[in-house]
Amino acid sequence: MNNENTVNKNIIRLSRIFIVMFLSLIIMNSYWAIWREKDLTSMVQNPRNREKLNLRGKILGRDGTVFARSEKKKRLYPQEELTSHITGYLSPLLGKTGLEDTCDDILRSHAFPFSIEGFKERWLEGHPKGYNIYLTIDSNLTKVAYDALGNNRGAVVAIKPQTGEILVMVTKPGFDNNNLEKNWKVYQKDSNYPLLDRTVQGSYAPGSIFKVLILCAALQEGVVKESDTFDCPGYTDIDGHRFHCSHTHGHQTLRQALSNSCNVAFSSIGLKLGKENLLKYFDDFFGHYYNIKLPVLHSKLTEKNLFSNTLIAQTSFGQGELAITPFEACLIASAVANKGKIMYPLLIKEIRDSKNRIIEKKESHVMAECISTKTAETVASMMEAVVTEGTGYRAYIEGIPVAGKTGTAEHPGGANNAWFIGFAPVENPEIAVAVIVEEGGTGGESAAPIAGEVMKSYLENK
Repeated sequence: MNNENTVNKNIIRLSRIFIVMFLSLIIMNSYWAIWREKDLTSMVQNPRNREKLNLRGKILGRDGTVFARSEKKKRLYPQEELTSHITGYLSPLLGKTGLEDTCDDILRSHAFPFSIEGFKERWLEGHPKGYNIYLTIDSNLTKVAYDALGNNRGAVVAIKPQTGEILVMVTKPGFDNNNLEKNWKVYQKDSNYPLLDRTVQGSYAPGSIFKVLILCAALQEGVVKESDTFDCPGYTDIDGHRFHCSHTHGHQTLRQALSNSCNVAFSSIGLKLGKENLLKYFDDFFGHYYNIKLPVLHSKLTEKNLFSNTLIAQTSFGQGELAITPFEACLIASAVANKGKIMYPLLIKEIRDSKNRIIEKKESHVMAECISTKTAETVASMMEAVVTEGTGYRAYIEGIPVAGKTGTAEHPGGANNAWFIGFAPVENPEIAVAVIVEEGGTGGESAAPIAGEVMKSYLENK
C-alpha cells in the first residue's frame, strides 16, 4: 500500500512538473510571438529576414537616385561613401544603423498597416514588398560637397530654408558600407573616425558663426541697435581675464564688427544680452525635437555653463562651455534666411509602395519663430557685408548676393577648426549651408570656398 502511495505521489509531482513546463512554453511562445514579435522579426541575424531581403524597400534621393537596394539576398549601396552615414548599413554580423535601422518598419512595409494602400498590399495582394523611401537629399549636390571637402575631415549640411528640406548631409571621411564586415576592424582603429556621422553627431565649438545667433538675440531684445558703434583695441578685460581679438579693429559700426568678426564687440554685446536671454534664444534655435530619423546630438547651454561674466563673454564669440553640430549650425543660417522662422527639417520626402503609390507625403511647417522679419532682414544685410567686405569673401558668387559668417574655433590638441554658415540669394534665399573643416585653420580660408561652391552649384543647376 505504501509503495502504491509513493508511486501515485511521484506521478502527481511529475505531472505538475510537465504542466509547469508546458505552461512555460506557452508563455514564452506567446511572449516572442506577440509582445516581442516586432523585435524578433527586425533582427538582421534572423535567417528568415535574409530570405526576405529582396522584399526590402529602397532608399532613394529626391531625383530617384538609388542609395540602398537589395539584390540576391544582399543589401547594396550604389553611392558608397557619399551617403553611407545617411543610409547606414544592414549586416547580419554587425546589425543596422542609420535609416536602415530607424526606418526598418517602413522598408519592410510593417509601417502604415491600416492605410488604404497598406491594407491592399498586406491583406489583398499577399506578402507585400517593402516601401520605398524618397529622401530630400540631392545626390548631385552631395557629390559636389563631398568633392569640395577634398582630403579634409569635415562635414557639409545644406537646407532649403523655406521648406526645411535637407539637400546635403555629407561627412568626410565616410565608409564603404558594401564591404563593411571586411573593413570593420580597420574602421574601428582609424583615428579619423570614418564611422562617425559628423553632421549630426560631431560636437564642435562654433567659434564666430555663433555671433550670428548672438546678434539676432541682441537686436530682437533691443540691447543693441544697428547704429551702435564699438571700439576694439585688440583685447578686452573682463573680471580679470583678458580676451584677445584677431586684430585691432579700432572704432567700428555693428555691421563692421560682424564683418571683422570682432571678439571685443561681441563680448560686450553678450554681456548686455545677459544670461537669461542667452539661454532663451539658444533654446529657441536649438531646443526642438527634429524627428529626421537620424540621431541628432542636441547642443546644450545650461545656466551652469554661464555662471560668470567671463563665460558669458566666451560664449558670445563661440567658445567656452559651448558645442554644436553642423546640422544645428545650418539652422542658424536657415532662421535668418527664412525671415526668422525655422521650418521643421525634412529628410524623408515621400514613402511609396512597390507599385509607386504614395503611402505618405511629408509636408513643410514651421518649427519655431525665433526672431522678427525685421531683425532677420537686418542680420541678413550684415551677413552679406561679411562676404562683400569681410572675412567671408571666398564664398562670393559672381552675380549672386551671398550672406555668410566665418568661424575659427580653438581645438584642443590640434589646429583650429574652420566654420562657415551662409545662404543665397540674400533677398530670396533658396539654400542655406553650414561647413566645418576639422583643423582647417580659419573659416575664411578653408570653409567659405566650400560653401560658395555648394551654393553656386545648386543655384546654377536647380
